[in-house]
Amino acid sequence: MDKLDNLIEVVKKSHKGGGDSKIKMQHNLHKMTARERLQSILEQGSFIEIEYF
Repeated sequence: MDKLDNLIEVVKKSHKGGGDSKIKMQHNLHKMTARERLQSILEQGSFIEIEYF
């Protein structure tokens, strides 16, 4: 695996937050994750996340 592939994997994992179980727990409590909250208030394409971890 080269460095770019490694970075892509790290970014994918960071978007999962605490993992699928934590996301499901938030949804069961009728809450959104932090990324979901940001997506709901920002215009599409107006925000670029520059630090993933």
